[in-house]
Amino acid sequence: MRDEILAGMVRKLETLDIPVYVRGTKQEGDSAYFLVLPLTSSVEKVIGSRYRLNHSFEVQYYPPKDGESVQESVEDVLFQLLEYILMGEDLIHGTKMHTKNEEGIFHFYVDYNFYSYKEVEEKVDMGDVDIKNGLKGD
Repeated sequence: MRDEILAGMVRKLETLDIPVYVRGTKQEGDSAYFLVLPLTSSVEKVIGSRYRLNHSFEVQYYPPKDGESVQESVEDVLFQLLEYILMGEDLIHGTKMHTKNEEGIFHFYVDYNFYSYKEVEEKVDMGDVDIKNGLKGD
């Protein structure tokens, strides 16, 4: 599921015509790019076969080396762009979105939390068994 969320995030970010990299593969060069990192995942059993899945991600924006800063506009765009993404065919909502700026790198954090059902296999009965008791020699 986490990879499906990552794919949905990357599809949205690619609409900005800025290169997108996933899981620590950083680009060396002068142009701007995004780096998407999965942070944490957790699963909580709720009731029966219902589970709550929690996934946290970080999007880092590396501005161009020429010093031009467009981080404020990138921040606004990311809040709108990553609020809803497609995970496969399902639309999921981003929550707990927040940002910070450290050493010229813009960090955007978002959580995608949703419920899922685990399919329970039906138990198959073994069938009827006939048992005959008696002593040997009878």
